[in-house]
Amino acid sequence: MLLIDKKVWTKGVAHLKKNDKVMARIIRKIGSVEFKIEDGPLETVSTFVPSEFLP
Repeated sequence: MLLIDKKVWTKGVAHLKKNDKVMARIIRKIGSVEFKIEDGPLETVSTFVPSEFLP
């Protein structure tokens, strides 16, 4: 199971909306997020992970 699978992403969002009041409010406020992968899995992860650690 990979997070880059659209079904997994959709289930994850549904789970957060149902089980986490704060995340549900944030998701409602932001609105729908389009699931789109432009690169392969390695490229996607390699650009996402460093951005999480940089201030």
